[in-house]
This record gives sequence, C-alpha cells and structure tokens, in this order.
Amino acid sequence: MGGRATTTVEGEELPIDELARAAALEYLLDTVPELASDHVVVDTRIGRTSGDLEALFGRGDEPLANDTSFGVGHAPGTATERVVRTLEPRLHRELDAVGRDVKLIALRRGSHLYLTVAAAVIDRYVADLSEYRTVIDQIEVLAEQHAAESTDLSVSIEVNAADDYDSGSVYLTTTGLSAEAGDDGAVGRGNRANGLITPYRPMSLEATAGKNPVTHVGKLYNLLALRIARGLDEDLGAAYSCVQILSRIGDPVSEPLAVDVTTTSTDENTVRSVVDDQLATIDRLTADILAGEVMVF
Repeated sequence: MGGRATTTVEGEELPIDELARAAALEYLLDTVPELASDHVVVDTRIGRTSGDLEALFGRGDEPLANDTSFGVGHAPGTATERVVRTLEPRLHRELDAVGRDVKLIALRRGSHLYLTVAAAVIDRYVADLSEYRTVIDQIEVLAEQHAAESTDLSVSIEVNAADDYDSGSVYLTTTGLSAEAGDDGAVGRGNRANGLITPYRPMSLEATAGKNPVTHVGKLYNLLALRIARGLDEDLGAAYSCVQILSRIGDPVSEPLAVDVTTTSTDENTVRSVVDDQLATIDRLTADILAGEVMVF
C-alpha cells in the first residue's frame, strides 16, 4: 500500500501502518471468500502527507479543496451499460464456481451487443476439464438470459476467450483472483465511480477510491457529479445528463470553480436547484462515504 496520510494529530503519533494493514486485510477477506489471512502479505509504504495540504484542514470554517481537479458523472446508463453493470453481481449470486475476478467488455454495433466475459473459475468446484467447460457454458447461458431480460439488443457472448482446451490452458484459479499469476493494476486505471469504464463518455482520470472523503475533490467531485446526474434522471426524468465539476485548490469544496451540466431537461431553474442543493449538502456525501453507504468503484 502506498500514498500519503496524516501521521500525527496535535503531536500524537497515529499508527497509520497498522491501521492500513488491518483495514486492507479485513477488506480482502470479506470480499474474497477463498482467501485466508495466511494467503496474503499486506506491506505498507505510506508516507506523511504534505504539510501545506495538511494545513488546509485547519484553515477556514469548512473543508477546502486539496487539489485542482475535476469529477465527471452521467446518468442514466445506456442499455449496454446496464447489462455490464448488473451482470457481474448476478454471476456471483448464481454461480459458486465464479471467482471475484470478473471482467466484462461490451461493444454495441447497431442493435447487436458483443459481450466478452473473463471469469476466474475456482478450482475446488471443478474436478476436471469437462466440469470446467460446464461452468463456462453456465456463464454463457446466464449472460445470454441476463442480456435478454435487460435489453432488446441481440447478443453474442464469448467467455474466457484465451482458453485453449487442447493444451489445457484455462482460466482456473484457487482464490478466484487473477492476482495469483496475472497482471498487476494501479488505482485509477479501472472502473469509475459508477462501476464502469466508459471511453465514449466524458470522464475524469481521477480515481475515486484511495482518497480522503473530506477534502480530496478527486473523490468527492466524481461521486457528487454522479449524484447530480442521477438526481436529474430521478427528479426530472432527464433522458441523459452529464455533469462535470472543477475545483481550485484552497477553495471550499462546496464552491467549485465551475459546474458544467449537459442534460436533456429543459427546466433550467430546477437543474440549478438540484446542483445547488447537492453542493450545499456535500458534507452528507462525506458522512455517507464514511458510513460505507457509497460505492466508489
């Protein structure tokens, strides 16, 4: 684990490394049932935060932005986005042999959806290659059923496309994670706050996870933009909204430098009211994040 943290408060040292290791291990064990504590080593390389940035916490009557950055959110999702966002949880609910490491890529061409599924299969659920292939068939059937229930698009599905049955090279794991022998990743490369990677949408390269929920606009503004866009969908029935929020370091987090809203709603006054209400109550977003009520990826 890397990054920066506040290591002292009013002269008292905080056990940052111990807290980080315990929190990371707890998350891993809760998220990946196949893991045990002796399967993982959590190492920390957390440094002390910048003194200048730390000073922002104590300046003024409300939290001040600790960066000049921007967040982006859109809603509602397209049919393609809805299929991708909701399929993975269903795979986990209905197929025990599917590990936590699932990657979905969808391509829509006209009225046809091409869906590629990469799903780590857990070895204790399959005795041989034949049973592995049965799991792959089950994933394909469930994905087809889910797509048919979620959209009118026709669909083609490919599961674990890199498998080579002739040589016995398949996506079989003990833990359900590609981390056993796969590529490494870095925070920021993956999913946005809505759980999707959307290259055809405006988006920020700021990672929502791994940042403090009080002053780090890279986290707050991505989540806030998503809340505003979803609010315009739910309150005004907007068929599409995209919200982009820009901060300036040292300014109150409730007073961004700019908010840009592109929406199909024509009720400008209500749109402004939705934005103003969300900014005025941004402290509620912080509280919801701390309470674990907000998904950040």
